[in-house]
Amino acid sequence: MADLPQNNTNRLFVDYTTGRVQHTFTVRYESPATAFDARDAAETFLTSLSGILNGAWTTIGTRVSLAGSNISLPGPEINVVGDGGAGPLDAGLEPRFFSYSGRSIGEGKQLQLPIYGIVGNQEPDYRMELTDSASLNSAWEDLEAFSIGNVFIAIDGASVIWKKYINVGFNAYWQRQRRRSS
Repeated sequence: MADLPQNNTNRLFVDYTTGRVQHTFTVRYESPATAFDARDAAETFLTSLSGILNGAWTTIGTRVSLAGSNISLPGPEINVVGDGGAGPLDAGLEPRFFSYSGRSIGEGKQLQLPIYGIVGNQEPDYRMELTDSASLNSAWEDLEAFSIGNVFIAIDGASVIWKKYINVGFNAYWQRQRRRSS
């Protein structure tokens, strides 16, 4: 299977901060869905997670890039804040991510959707079942529903079959950044 260009679909980039560090995740979408539909889907997904996002977690804004373009422009406003505890995470937990994953029903392209800033205990096997958290399960249901509606799709433009678990890990880049700052 050949690699597809990153700009194969329309993209909404959602910029957010965990209190100390800024991150971005991508929502891919295709017509008839619009950037506003993608924003609404992202807002619904994040609102489902808001109860387990740290208290300093907040969206900064969105950017839109159309298929075939490598330029992003300011997108529709989004406003989600975390209410899963006071303030930012402990510095040692900043590199930790919770990642939804799946495969497209088209070419079987793998998709990862990592989110930083989630509070809670980490499972010893670095995987959480949907039954471990009502918020994680609700967000998964959002992904399933929106993927059918041309939002939260894969790079090949096809709907995604989302796996029924969440991977938990520590991003090596953010670990190195943390070590350099201490």
